[in-house]
Amino acid sequence: MSWNREGFLESLPEEEKIFAAQIFDKINQVEKTKQPLVLDFLDPAKNGLINEIVKNFVGINCSFYGGYGQAERKRPVLIPDFYPRELIDAKLKAIEVRGNFSFRPVSHRDFLGAVLGLGIKREKIGDIILTDNGCQIITTEEIGEFLLFHLKKVGRVSVEVREIDLEQLEVKPESVKEIKTTVASLRLDAVASAGFSTSRTKMVEQIKGEKVKVNWKTVINPSFQLKEGDVLSVRGRGRVVLEAVLGETKKGRKSVLLKRYV
Repeated sequence: MSWNREGFLESLPEEEKIFAAQIFDKINQVEKTKQPLVLDFLDPAKNGLINEIVKNFVGINCSFYGGYGQAERKRPVLIPDFYPRELIDAKLKAIEVRGNFSFRPVSHRDFLGAVLGLGIKREKIGDIILTDNGCQIITTEEIGEFLLFHLKKVGRVSVEVREIDLEQLEVKPESVKEIKTTVASLRLDAVASAGFSTSRTKMVEQIKGEKVKVNWKTVINPSFQLKEGDVLSVRGRGRVVLEAVLGETKKGRKSVLLKRYV
């Protein structure tokens, strides 16, 4: 190991220290067994931390699998660098849930609640893709098998569940809008209000209400300073990427390029 483990752990916020220490242990396991190790589904923030850790280890790589290209929740696979990539199995399964929801509209939360209500842990479930007649759920292999036999209802609606191939996922292409604008500063409230077309006052309320994330971590400080590449997300409103800081105007404002994904 080419770096200071204890020093790295001490640099992390308290809530990340335990997780990072667990990843150290997983990497040590891969070093000893010389075999890939598939972890549970994680959000982008935790996967980003794994990436940061792994790059400091010689002989260990990490790949991420979510079932489709733009998946948000993915399974990391820790891999010895000599191991052939074509032999890696991330152990994913895709499940389609169909029902008559014409008179009882349901949301992502309803489907997730039905699954978790069966006693399944969140980390065993990847993305949930809404469809016209229900949803498609990406899961670990063992949980996929469990859902086939035990998921009978979503809310009060009876559902049919079947396995599908990952190639059958009905992934809608993301809509991307480029926004070139100026902001007073790179404060979170200033950039987010421009990116989400919301007044700065309302954006401050959302930030303080814990509805805004930067790089998938909740930030409650409106004056938090952003940098190029940061990803902003607001619950239910998609995400905005601070693609580039283009310079400064004569009046001292920051010229920025934002990309909004919806």
